[in-house]
Amino acid sequence: MWNLVVESAQASTGPMPDILAQCLAMIAARIPQAFIPQLASCLEASRTLYAKSFFITTFRTLLADKSTEDQCDKEIKEVLPVVINSISDSDVGIRKLGLLALYTVIQNKTGLFDELSRTIQPTLFAQTMIDESLVRIIPMGPFKKRVDDGLEARKCAYQCVHMLVRNMPDVADTEAVVDSVIRGVADEQEVRTVVQQIVNESATRFPTAYMARLDDLVDAISAMQEKKIGKNAIKQEIEKHQNMLRLTVGVVHTMVQIFPKQAKDDSKFGALVNKLVNTPDSAANASDLVAFYKEIKSPAASSAIAADVVELMASPTTGEARIHPNKEAFIEGVDHVLAKWTALELAVQNGWGGRNTLEKREHMVDEIVEHFDLQVRKKNSTVEPTEVEELLVQVMEEDFSVMLEDQSEKQVARLLCSIFAECKAGNFATVDKMAEEKEARGNAADNAASRSQAARGQTAAGGNQDDSSGSDDDDDSDDDDDGDATMEG
Repeated sequence: MWNLVVESAQASTGPMPDILAQCLAMIAARIPQAFIPQLASCLEASRTLYAKSFFITTFRTLLADKSTEDQCDKEIKEVLPVVINSISDSDVGIRKLGLLALYTVIQNKTGLFDELSRTIQPTLFAQTMIDESLVRIIPMGPFKKRVDDGLEARKCAYQCVHMLVRNMPDVADTEAVVDSVIRGVADEQEVRTVVQQIVNESATRFPTAYMARLDDLVDAISAMQEKKIGKNAIKQEIEKHQNMLRLTVGVVHTMVQIFPKQAKDDSKFGALVNKLVNTPDSAANASDLVAFYKEIKSPAASSAIAADVVELMASPTTGEARIHPNKEAFIEGVDHVLAKWTALELAVQNGWGGRNTLEKREHMVDEIVEHFDLQVRKKNSTVEPTEVEELLVQVMEEDFSVMLEDQSEKQVARLLCSIFAECKAGNFATVDKMAEEKEARGNAADNAASRSQAARGQTAAGGNQDDSSGSDDDDDSDDDDDGDATMEG
């Protein structure tokens, strides 16, 4: 089986199915001494991008399995440089896959990365820089559209930095972390979202490094806050601009918590904070920045939203904590939505999340609910679908090794946001309807199974009159086929 898959991958002229990468990963996990070195050799010998992609994906599937034995981890550690070095490949797609593999290592197997961290970090931080050779300008009538083919890989690099700061702060290059934050503030929205997470994780851990570059960080933030959009900007452009402003204000607020003294002096940072804090709403130069800063600072606003959405109430009879009905309905709604998402259901059915696929599916509901809770507390407003899209893409890639290309995450995100708004207002109509549809599907499947079982019984009875031994074999085969068909239905 191993040889057949490897030969097919090396000769492939198109993407290989992820299920085959899953197969090789399972074989390598069971017999690591024999197959993990072979897997590394296959990656080194790959002559096509499709083969490289396949073997890196196989390694990533193996790395995502937290239940591998010590011998397996030992073998992985020996060949890990071969995998991680792909983050400097000449092809941006291979770099992205290598960065995803690196993220998985830092997330699940930090012990394997300790010795490599010092040598890999310079290459990792280099991937957080914009590669102008990958930027294209596309004329669109009187307008021009900027397309950055390196954005996805760069976002993956920032996600690696975030995980490094979270799981391995002792080995992180603090100066490089702050440098990447300063660059990221001026990057695209997808990157800025991760930058906010990095700041939240690293500011309290690396105050000296941030203090040394505080003026540079203020300059980057100020430059972004001074940007304006045209009078004829469409809704998406306005939302994108406001998200950018809100993120820069969030970074400022985090820095105020770390450097309260500097926030009140006559430094660049003090002047920036003063502009956000002391400008009255009625003043002519009041802007969205002031409103956003008040939203983030206001504990009352956050508490009010939390009470509406995520409040834990004490039961009057038992005194035990119970979930607010609005949140309970939202959790149920999230589960219903995910159950109808074809990409996720395929990943679950095929076990693309490894041995813990079902647990990851359940945990995905928790992650989504927690994301909505956190965003609402922070902003005192509705959650934007674009934020949810980013979370869905990240979870599918990290937990199930699925690269979404059908843009189905957009529809799922919009539906989740719609259900959230309804549940927040106490309207459970959509959730109830989805529950009824789920029950109807279950009843239809049960009826189909009953009819199929009855039909098989009649066939068996007829077959036994002619040739009992032959019909037994046929019955077993038919039973398996019908069972599969029922499950698919």
